[in-house]
Amino acid sequence: MVNFSQLLVKTQYTPWSDHYLNYILLKETLTHHNGNHDDDSDGSVSSSTFRSTTNSNFLNLLYIETEKVSFFVLQQMGSITFELGTCRQQLLLLIQSSSGNNYDASLIDEVESNYVEIGKHLLRLIQFVDLNVTG
Repeated sequence: MVNFSQLLVKTQYTPWSDHYLNYILLKETLTHHNGNHDDDSDGSVSSSTFRSTTNSNFLNLLYIETEKVSFFVLQQMGSITFELGTCRQQLLLLIQSSSGNNYDASLIDEVESNYVEIGKHLLRLIQFVDLNVTG
């Protein structure tokens, strides 16, 4: 894809930008050919040595980048789980404190708003995972 890096930057959720896979760095690691070749005894460049080093560097970087993304996703899942638990507690308190079917409309609106925000958080996380996995 011609402008893939521009698409990535444009579709990222800005507050989470440091947590996305660094595709540009990964691509540069694969395509970097300037001055990093090992010389054979006759002065020629060993392409197999260079390829092996490049692959090793790329795999190490890929591991670091995927670990960064994985830890961030786990952190966000924990945050969403906590938020859902808090909403559930608010809802149970609302139900217990109401008399019959008379609920405080402002409290219902607050709980509903909190659930909507959790839904938005979850959708951002799904989009984050999708962008990191499929680009």
